[in-house]
Amino acid sequence: MSKILKIFYILLLAISCVFTVLFYAGAEEVIGDDVIPVFTSSFLVWGYILAAFAVIVSLVFPLIQMITSPKGSKKTFIYLIAIIAIFVLSYMLAPGNPVRFTGAGMDKFNVPSLLKNVDTGIIATYIFMGIAFIAMIYAEVSKAIR
Repeated sequence: MSKILKIFYILLLAISCVFTVLFYAGAEEVIGDDVIPVFTSSFLVWGYILAAFAVIVSLVFPLIQMITSPKGSKKTFIYLIAIIAIFVLSYMLAPGNPVRFTGAGMDKFNVPSLLKNVDTGIIATYIFMGIAFIAMIYAEVSKAIR
């Protein structure tokens, strides 16, 4: 099984390298005054495929692990509840106030629900960064004490 996975990873790497070379050294199409790379959409689609594959793998394998070893899934549920609690807290803290844009046609982004979701993401990111920073400091201090 390990050999098959290794071949699969090498194949993904080779395809990614081909798309990267095509993107940077590929043909360009001139439309009026604009110069547009031909392979940009293919490059982006390949990125979407890789991102979807990563999401699917990162969701499926923990589920398989939880099914095969339910005793160890207790920590996973605790972490999942903590992440959900952080997002709920972030949503409650997000103001979602309208923003004053200076550009023309920018009013379409001045929607309270969209602004509330963006604020939620920003606040959650700050909380997760704070937790990561505290965890790094804790790890270094506990390592120095031992």
